[in-house]
Amino acid sequence: MASGKYQESSFSRFSNCKYQIIVFSKAYASSLWCLDELVMIMERKRNTDCIILPVFYHVDPSEVRNQTGSFAAAFVDHEKRFKKEMGQVNGWRIALKEVADLGGMVLGDGYEAELVQSIVEKVSKNLDRKIFHVPLHFIGRDHLVKYINSWLQDGTHGAAIAILYGIGGVGKTAIAKTVYNQNFHKFEGRSFLSNVRERSKESNGAVCLQRQLLSDILNKTADEIHDVDEGIIKIKGALCCRRTLIVLDDVDKWYQFNAIGGMQNWLFQGSKIIVTTRNKASIIAECVKCKRIARHCNGLPLALRVIGSSLSEKSREVWESALHEIEVIPNFQVQKVLATSYDSLDDDYQKNLFLDIACFLNGKDYNYAVRILDGLGIGVRFRIDNLINRCLVEIVKIQNDKKLWMHQLIRDMGREIARQESPKCQRIWHHMEAFTVLKETS
Repeated sequence: MASGKYQESSFSRFSNCKYQIIVFSKAYASSLWCLDELVMIMERKRNTDCIILPVFYHVDPSEVRNQTGSFAAAFVDHEKRFKKEMGQVNGWRIALKEVADLGGMVLGDGYEAELVQSIVEKVSKNLDRKIFHVPLHFIGRDHLVKYINSWLQDGTHGAAIAILYGIGGVGKTAIAKTVYNQNFHKFEGRSFLSNVRERSKESNGAVCLQRQLLSDILNKTADEIHDVDEGIIKIKGALCCRRTLIVLDDVDKWYQFNAIGGMQNWLFQGSKIIVTTRNKASIIAECVKCKRIARHCNGLPLALRVIGSSLSEKSREVWESALHEIEVIPNFQVQKVLATSYDSLDDDYQKNLFLDIACFLNGKDYNYAVRILDGLGIGVRFRIDNLINRCLVEIVKIQNDKKLWMHQLIRDMGREIARQESPKCQRIWHHMEAFTVLKETS
């Protein structure tokens, strides 16, 4: 920006611009025209959806933010010259701080040609993005927008999720659109999914939302998704390697969030998800249930893993039932907590298969175990896979062999269940019990 006398008419040239690049050099603060124009730009940013890209050319962002270095020297002259107009000087300081807080691109020790190329790529990429219309005069939103902007720009606390809730028409979506418009260009991946509640009700609605999310984040048309599970896997892969901003607008069921936005531990450092909902109770209640179950598992990773896998994709009623059952177990007895996953197995055949492995086949060759179990019924491999999905059994590779394996706590839980059935003499694995039975029956 050239220095010179400030002419208000000159601002007309950027009044309709969606994207504005401001280049800060060491001499920038010496220009009254530049400072006045910056105040106008920042005022416009507060009331419109324009995007600002600060470029710091041979100057550090902290010098702009705090008016140090060459900026400090310039402001010494301004304060002498405008002693009776300190309000104007303070306005310049505020505008400089606000624009520096937006982040931007820094030349540093790099090459100018590379910086120019990066600016061109960033602008080209962001100009392809959809900007959402927001009413210019949305009374009472400024303080909340400012708070959310600060939260979005804070990358020091890992990934995070925010929930905007309230009755319809109070401005949740408008606020979400505003902060998205002002911040999406700062994230490597971004997506705004509107009307999640209604779109989820459509045929393959969740899959369509998943595909849009992937297309937005990857900035290209996503591959076909055949079902929700496949979509979850692909979304997890996309979210784990890039800083992402996602807005899920009008969510009313926990499964919608789980299928589309995933869990917080999928997210890359600094990623943010904003959820708007009318049904705060439903969303918060599911989070509370997770915390209650985690508390009753006493932080034990194995118990969390087993219980979590058994409740995955289950209905709210199943979660409530499992939570009630776990909460009545006194003093956290881990085997009884793990036994709730055994109780949730589909049928007696599945339960008997689990007990047979716990008592006799733990650590045995996988193919050998399958041959033995095939004599007891059909579909053994399928049913073993089901136990694996429930985290009750694993297949481990030792050299070139595959072995069936159970964690000791799970094995002990299975053997305790079998022991309680000992009057039937169905499973005897301990040599002393075998000796007693043979002695009594001989």
